[in-house]
Amino acid sequence: MEKKDKFEKVFNYSIGCFGLIGVLATVIALFITLKSPAVVIQFIEHVSNLPTPTPIIVQLTSDSMPSLEMTNESPAPYPTYTPYPTYTPQTVPSNTPTSEPSLSLPFQDTFDLRLGEEWKPELGTWRVVNGHLSTDENDDWRRIFVGNTSWQNYAVEVDAWSEDWFYPVQILIRSRQGTYIAMQTNIHNTDFILFGGGEPTTIAHSDIGVDDQSGNRYNWTYHLCVEVVGDIFTAYINGNMILQVQDSTFSQGRVGLAFQTYYSTWFDNFKISEP
Repeated sequence: MEKKDKFEKVFNYSIGCFGLIGVLATVIALFITLKSPAVVIQFIEHVSNLPTPTPIIVQLTSDSMPSLEMTNESPAPYPTYTPYPTYTPQTVPSNTPTSEPSLSLPFQDTFDLRLGEEWKPELGTWRVVNGHLSTDENDDWRRIFVGNTSWQNYAVEVDAWSEDWFYPVQILIRSRQGTYIAMQTNIHNTDFILFGGGEPTTIAHSDIGVDDQSGNRYNWTYHLCVEVVGDIFTAYINGNMILQVQDSTFSQGRVGLAFQTYYSTWFDNFKISEP
């Protein structure tokens, strides 16, 4: 009876864990281990007398299955792509002035202390020395401008001193974009010269120069004046009319001063007025 109880325990464990395959494996194991056919037969008879197990049937219904329904809803849109910000290069400020200074007439400068901001040097290093406007001494032309390119009719006056009047001094009028007309004078001659971008062109000439006004070539001051009204240009030295010309090449522009000499030269008492 004791052996039967052991068989039942082994059988129950086998079928509980491994089913029919477990039972067959147990029978083979008992036969090999005990080497007793009688015990194996007894175990088989015991198994055959057990009630047939009731199979478990699982029924799948529509309620137990997950529902897969088709909908008309649109899928969620993809997120909108946001591009990186566009690189904007840094703008480097230009040294070129964007606008010219606005000056009204009359304008005058006695050069008492320093050169005003309204003056625009083009050639040479211009400065105020002992109350006079001057620049470095060499054989190249030096030029400086003032005023508005919209100026049309005006009279320009200035006192000019030179260590040697053999070299020319100029008053520049109607200067615009590198072009202008120059009233030029020295010890022997006075001229109106057109500077239009190419070779300078003399449009009027006089054999009268500063020497004819006082006889002094060296270390002397002369009062120079140019008057421009419409297309008529008139030159004066010490109040005397020296030369006049009609020319319609340039109708408006700034005013300037220039000279070319190895010797000291300066300007003073500069004035621009309406004619």
